[in-house]
Amino acid sequence: MRSQPKVVTPAQRQRQLLFIVFLVFIAFMVFRSCAHSENRFEKDARAVTLAIQKNDAASIGKLFNADARERMNNRQRFGKASDDLNALGKINSVHETTAKDAADRTHTMLIAGEKANVTETYHYDLDGKIDRFKYDPVVPNAK
Repeated sequence: MRSQPKVVTPAQRQRQLLFIVFLVFIAFMVFRSCAHSENRFEKDARAVTLAIQKNDAASIGKLFNADARERMNNRQRFGKASDDLNALGKINSVHETTAKDAADRTHTMLIAGEKANVTETYHYDLDGKIDRFKYDPVVPNAK
């Protein structure tokens, strides 16, 4: 005996589609929660580090306040920073590691590079511009 094909009603089809949409939504939310997107300060740190590596102070001038821009015009200091930070190689990640008890408007970043890592500290003024910037000695990655 031949069995009759199963008939799917429109209500059943709608429930199936809603279930699929729900599964896609859940998968999207799980993926999004696992993916790290950089915050504003991490983006600033990436931009500053890349510009220093390229020895290009002009491209990041807008991130700094007037006093800090003036200090960046010291070609000898900027060149040394460029040499130091080029030891990182390609930047793999930037992660904020600011302590809970850190001073207001101070942000500490761990810059992980292809060849080395460095910790950078940024202090922002009340206008949201970088006022002070320093980096610790570059630490080569273990091989």
